[in-house]
Amino acid sequence: GLYLSGGNLRGTVDISSGAVLRQGGSTVIAGLNAAGDGAFEIGGRVTAGTFAGQQIDFANLTINATLTPALQGPASVLIRGNFDWRKGTIADVPTLTTYSGSVTHLSTTDTKRLSNCRWEAYGVVESVDRLDLYLENGAAIEVANTGLWHQRDWGKISVGEGGNGGILVLGRMLMTSPVTLTVVPPLTCEGTLDLDGDGPLVTQGDFLLAESGVLAGGCAGEPGMNFRMGLARTATSVLAGTVSPDNDGGPGRLGISGPVTLAPTFRIEIDIPVTGDIPNDLVEFGAGELVFDGMLDLNLLRLPDLGEEFRVVSASGATGAFAEIQGAEAFDQVIEDGDGVLLIR
Repeated sequence: GLYLSGGNLRGTVDISSGAVLRQGGSTVIAGLNAAGDGAFEIGGRVTAGTFAGQQIDFANLTINATLTPALQGPASVLIRGNFDWRKGTIADVPTLTTYSGSVTHLSTTDTKRLSNCRWEAYGVVESVDRLDLYLENGAAIEVANTGLWHQRDWGKISVGEGGNGGILVLGRMLMTSPVTLTVVPPLTCEGTLDLDGDGPLVTQGDFLLAESGVLAGGCAGEPGMNFRMGLARTATSVLAGTVSPDNDGGPGRLGISGPVTLAPTFRIEIDIPVTGDIPNDLVEFGAGELVFDGMLDLNLLRLPDLGEEFRVVSASGATGAFAEIQGAEAFDQVIEDGDGVLLIR
């Protein structure tokens, strides 16, 4: 490794595999062409660029700093390879872009802050340890259409000082954590939220499942034990996209707790199991009033036995009716009441 206590960098930095350029103190990067498979590690403070509209490229970057901010503008920053964010603040960087072939590790349990910056994640983001992330001064995160946010452990994304930003999922957010991820800033999903783990995703700010968005995942547990999406009572929650229960590639149960509005474009897609018993309460809404609207779409892989009945959607005290139920022609009776939708054949 090579340790820099400060100074001014301009030109080409080629860090070979296994080598580390460690930065401490305060460093200004006036212009940088980064190469090699080694890491540029920020342990102090780095100012990226000298004027707005400039872009500074890193091949592989590590932020492990106690100085605030650890990385600041005025230039935008592009990371083409591995990004290991251990601790520290990124502030006043107009756009932080992690390239489509990049891998970001949100490692260690230390606090991370994103301030007055838009992070566009085109690659993979692996949240491998307990996450403690603050969005401040309008900071926003966009998981791009090629991006994947993989939450492996407990976490909380909070709103810090002057926080008016939010999170937009255009690609995929995958939950395999056994414990809760809590999201306080507004969350909009135009891609896929895959709740594949045992831990729920809990929103405390506004939540929108857009018309193009998909809420997938679920479990095979007993009814009442399958709440994977928690919508806080203080927030505005709108489902305008598709809810598709899934358990290891087969039919599953998916529970949503908290008050929610179903838009006319809302769709529930349900696969009836090919073999075995048909589970009840495939989609269960709990806590809060619910008005049935939108569309119920049944994908029948196997017809139920004669005389068999089961509830595909349940919500205590729900009102209204689905605008349309597709795939219901295979059933003799379709009953909608305040407890859900009951199908009988």
